Amino acid sequence: MRKEATGSHGQIIGSLSYFSQINQSTFWSNLPHSEGYDYNRVLREIASRADSAISTVYDDLQKRRIL
Repeated sequence: MRKEATGSHGQIIGSLSYFSQINQSTFWSNLPHSEGYDYNRVLREIASRADSAISTVYDDLQKRRIL
């Protein structure tokens, strides 16, 4: 019987719930907005969070020797 690889959040790697968890924890939670519409700052924050999400996925795949 094949066992599914799970990521650091406990979800099956590549599943909808896996990416939903990453999105909630990296992109949309606590997105700064209290200082108005500083698009440059918001885009930098989103880019930083995207980098973090990509690193999370890559690390999960490396730990499970999928890549």
